[in-house]
Parts: sequence; C-alpha cells; structure tokens
Amino acid sequence: MKLYKKILTLAVAVLPLAAFAEVNVTFDTDDYASVGVYDWWEASPFRTGVLKGNCKVVDNPFLADETAGNATAKVLGFQRSRYGSNMFGARIDLKEDQRFVLTPAVQYVHVMMYKPVEGRSMIIGLGRHNDKTAGYEETWKNQSPEAVQFTALANAKAPVGQWADVVFPVKGAGNIDIYSLVVVVDCESPHEMTEDFVAYIDDVTVSGSSAPRVALVGDYPVCVEKTQQFTRTDRAFTQVTLKTSAGQYVKKQTKKNVLTEAFDTFIPVQSGETFTVKAGYTGSGMHSFVYIDLNGNGKFDENELLASDTKSGSGCRTTHSITLPADLAPGIYRLRTKIDWQSTDPAGNTSGDNHILQNGGGMIDVLLNVYSPERTTVSVTNFQRNGDILLEDGTKIDNYTHPQFTELKVKAVPEKGFDYAGIRITHGYNFSGDSLVHSNPQYITYTVPRKRFAEDDTYTIPASYFDADVLIEGLMVEEGQEPAVDPTLGENISDLAQLDNGKAYAIHSINGEGYLCYNEDINGDYVGLTGVTDYHWNKLTTDAAAAEVYLAEYNPAEAKGQWQIVLFEDSYYLYNLGAHKFVTRSGRDYYFTDDTPALDGIRNNGDGSFSFHAGGGMSDNSTSWACIVTNESTYALRNWTWNDHGSLFYITEIEDLTTYEGLVKLGGEDPTVGIGTVVRQQTTDNGQAFNLQGLRIDATRPERGIRIAAGRKVLR
Repeated sequence: MKLYKKILTLAVAVLPLAAFAEVNVTFDTDDYASVGVYDWWEASPFRTGVLKGNCKVVDNPFLADETAGNATAKVLGFQRSRYGSNMFGARIDLKEDQRFVLTPAVQYVHVMMYKPVEGRSMIIGLGRHNDKTAGYEETWKNQSPEAVQFTALANAKAPVGQWADVVFPVKGAGNIDIYSLVVVVDCESPHEMTEDFVAYIDDVTVSGSSAPRVALVGDYPVCVEKTQQFTRTDRAFTQVTLKTSAGQYVKKQTKKNVLTEAFDTFIPVQSGETFTVKAGYTGSGMHSFVYIDLNGNGKFDENELLASDTKSGSGCRTTHSITLPADLAPGIYRLRTKIDWQSTDPAGNTSGDNHILQNGGGMIDVLLNVYSPERTTVSVTNFQRNGDILLEDGTKIDNYTHPQFTELKVKAVPEKGFDYAGIRITHGYNFSGDSLVHSNPQYITYTVPRKRFAEDDTYTIPASYFDADVLIEGLMVEEGQEPAVDPTLGENISDLAQLDNGKAYAIHSINGEGYLCYNEDINGDYVGLTGVTDYHWNKLTTDAAAAEVYLAEYNPAEAKGQWQIVLFEDSYYLYNLGAHKFVTRSGRDYYFTDDTPALDGIRNNGDGSFSFHAGGGMSDNSTSWACIVTNESTYALRNWTWNDHGSLFYITEIEDLTTYEGLVKLGGEDPTVGIGTVVRQQTTDNGQAFNLQGLRIDATRPERGIRIAAGRKVLR
C-alpha cells in the first residue's frame, strides 16, 4: 500500500471529482503513458538531440530505510544534468484518463520528491485548449499538446536527503487539457553546478488542498511544512500573550507561517505557578488549545494538553489559565498555543476540509524558563581574554551571584594595546552542553556593540537577562583595529522627523511582501524586491530567476537593499546605495534615474507604516502610490492606492553600517550650505555635474553649476 494513501484521498476530495480526481501516478503500475526529459530552453542539447537524458522508473533505492518516508516499490529516477537549463526536468506523459483540466481556480499538484541538494523546484504543464474553448475551430483546434500552459514554483523548498511532498499551485484560463507534467526538481541556475545529481519522484497527484502529505517525524511535528504560510485572509492568529508573575510577554506570529517558533527570548515562570495564555485571534468558528512538553521528550503527549476550548458555535475562547506542577524541575520547556477546528492533535487537524491549512488555524511555540519559587539569585560568570569586564566599582566577576530580574552595570577594561568592541551576553542553562535539547534552545546569546556603552565605558545589562544563569564575554580587539560588527536592522521609525540624511535604511512591506532593492541581474532600471516571505495576495512571478532573487533572504550589509531618504529644502529624495541613483515614477512604474527628482511626499499612516508617492498628482485618492507587485519580474514596484497591502512600508534603520561610500549629499551635511560641501562620493562621480544647490543634474545641461573632475570641484 502506498504511504500517504489515506491523506491523499482526503485531499483529493476537496474539489469536484470531474476536475482532477483521476490524476494519481504511482509508478508502481502502468499508470502513466511515458516518461522522459524536457527542457524549456529551445537550444538545449536535450532538444536538439545532442544529448538524450536519463529518466526511468526504477526500484525505490530507499525501500529498506524505514526513516526515509516512502515505503513504495517503484519510483521515477531522474538525472539532473548540468547541461540543461534551470527549467530542465523529468517529463511525465499522462494517460488519457489521467489528464486533467486547467481552471481559473487554483489546483495543487503534489509530487513526492527526494533530492540531494538544496534549491527551489518548479512544475511545467504541457497541453492544449479543448473543444469547449471559445473560438476553438478557428484558433485552437490544431494547437500542439506540447504547448506550455503553466509554470509554477513550489510553495516551499524540498528538504535535502529525505522524501517530502512538494506542492505546486497551478491555474489557467480554463478549458485547457493538461497532457504532460514536467517536474523541475531544481530550478536554480546550472552555472554553479560542477556535476550531475540524481533525484527521485513518486506519487504525482492533483487536488484542491495545498496541505503537504507529510510524515509526522522529528521533534514536535506538525501536519504542514514548517515554512508553510497561511492561505486564508479572513482568519488570523497573530500573537500569543503570556502573563506570569515576572511580567507580560507578547510573542507575535512571523512571516505569516502556520507555525511560528518564537524563540528570541525566554518567558520566566515559577514551578507551581498559575499564569494566563491568551491567543490573539480574529475570526469565528474555531477552537484554542495549549500544550506543554512537561517531560521534555520532544513531543506533546496526550496528557500534556493543559487547556482547550472545544465548545461548538461561532465563538472562540482565547484565554486560558494554566497551572504548572509544583515539582516541575527548573529548565527550558516548550509551550504550544494552537488555533484549530475541533482537533486535540498538537500537530494540527488533517481531516479534509477541516485541515488546519484550510480552516485558517495556526500554532505559536514559545519557550518557558521554569525556575523554583525559592530562587532569588542567579549565577554570573565571565570569560575574558586581553582585558576584563568588571562590576561598575571595579570588582572582578568571579563566582558572583546577582539578584534575579535586577539590572547590572559593568565596565569594560581592556589590556594595554587592546580596545573593546562590545560584550557578548549568554543567559540560560548548561553553557558547556548542547545548545539544543529536542530542538529547544537551552540558552540565548546577545551581542552588545560598543556604541551602546557610555562614555565611561560602562553598560547596564537589562534586568530581563537575569532570569537564569549568565555568562559575560568581553569582545577585545587590538588598538586601532576596526571592530568586526555586521550591519543589522535596528528599530522601525515611527515619525519622519527621526530620519537622518547621513544614515541608511531598509524599506520593506509590513505584510512580508519584500524589501525594496536594486536588482541589477533582473532589471536594473526598475525598483526590485528581495526578502519576500508572503506572496499570497498576488502570487509569485513565474520567472525562475526573478523568483530566486525575490525569495532570497534580505541582507542589510548589501548596498542594493540600503536606502537614503534625504530631506533637502522641504522635499524628500529616495536614493539607493547600490544603484547610486534616485527613484521616481513614470506611468505605472517606479524606476531608477540619474536625475535628482524629489518624491511628491511620504505619508505617515499613523500605525508605524509609511507610503511613498512620486511622479506627480499626490493625494489620498491617488492611485499612483508605490505598491509592491510580487507576480511581476520586471516592474516589482508599481502604482496603486496608499492603503493597499503592498503599499504599506516599514522604514528601518540599518545599524552598525560602517561603510557609507555610496551616500549621496544634497547640499552637504547642512542643506543651507549649498555647493561648498559637494564632494566626490566614489570614483564614478568623476564627470558628474551638480547645480548650485548641490543636486546632481545631467552633465550636458547648459546651466550654471559645478562638475567633479579628477576629484576636484570645477565651477561652470
């Protein structure tokens, strides 16, 4: 019997059978027409006949491995050749009774996949319009069944070295019969490949459910991929609030994932204590559950469901009172809060339409730091080289005990010939042991840069760090050596008055639709995206190269994602440090320019978000506000209303950015100074021209100004 058969049946039942229920390619029987290879690239050696490619049904090489996750006899083996394009894959021709109809409604192609390398996957659908299509006789009757009808990236990457259900959302104009599916196991660029690899494919089906058919294995398993995002917008599990004797702690859902592991801090609670857990949920018709892994075995046992709301009706009780056992040993424990429909399973409901992904539920896991009510102090130790971290009065930190939940002022004292770059603070338990026990961090480390120290070289460690044992390490460097501190994202600004012309910022969607950036490899003329974590509103571009950049993690150290927002003569200018260009709008699109156009304005929306307008005609009723469009590969920032989901941005300072070589200066540090402080920012500024206000202009313009030539200012 095929693994996942029961789950598969439930998933297929979500949509009408006529649409696709017949699609079920197992490779165990003759349930497919043929297999082979396919490459989108027309000049591919696999299309010209120079190479044939390897793709065939073989015995499952992992059958003896019970942990592999697929106990089926036959699978499809495919050699990913480095000579194919990034859209080279295994072609599966469907039998006539297995062909399905592409519809405007989203359907999900599920593919069990085993691959040895990390990377995104894609699926391609080949087929033709059927006789129900308008104008069939005149236009579509002779269409080839090998015409590409859709391409779709997987909802999530397949894990390396294990079987997983990879899910692809597909849709089309309707009345299109799909004859073949091409599974592109790895749609990353082949230019970095040094050798071919073999991947395996199995159990290809189509359903109305996007929930992966996953084996519940590992620590604290869930019934979806851990990167799976919400698919419903009418229900939202946004945060969980815990109120203990030590204070109130709010943990927010991140990246719109069904599962959030909020492990940035511990939540202190005493053994035997009664505390409250409140789920921040909007919507109706759901239930809430709270679990704690009290025995620390890496899963939530049946008796570890400590609170639940399984009443019927449209409401959802979101607040629960929890009492810990009085004899619970000190340590780190995982607590899970789950919103779901009538299911006590901590992994989530997997029942058909009530699957947690379909019902709009979610989970937030937090870490409890359980301590004894008798404890009043914590142990503080240090580890120092080339200097010392002392108490404020000069006392060494040696076998020191400190009152719990009380701040502590320390002083950095480097040895002769050394300086300090900051300190590293670790708090938790078992510093000399494994940092993870059943995937739960046992201690958390924070780095405090030197800039946070006072002029007398002291720093006050917050009281919240003293909820457990503490280790302090001084970061000493040789005198004159620049401290190695990576740029990081700081706080979001809440008011435009906080902007500084001499600083760089990240500008990113409040809804996870990405960070604005300069993507030279995609299209350097238009504002691009990176760091996209949520694209369910507009879907994701089908351009594989652009999608790869969009989904890459945002790096604050890369100039392409660093922005200046320069205030000059009562106007704001938006400048990218990677492109060395300003931003404006023409028609629908926001683009980079060598000119120096001001923005029409930046709207403070009052909730911590901002909206940008350029190109003229700004008003609250304008439809030309900058708006992210994730399904576009070239024009990622287009026009729409200021309050659209894609038009709301956070502005976040990039801290510890020591290199500002790309900063532009409009009229110098003081905008009233004019040309006196116009300087060359980089070698490419040679030949640039500026007007008398210090604004960069077209060098061919016949107006008075200043030109930078050989690094010197030349008046015109």
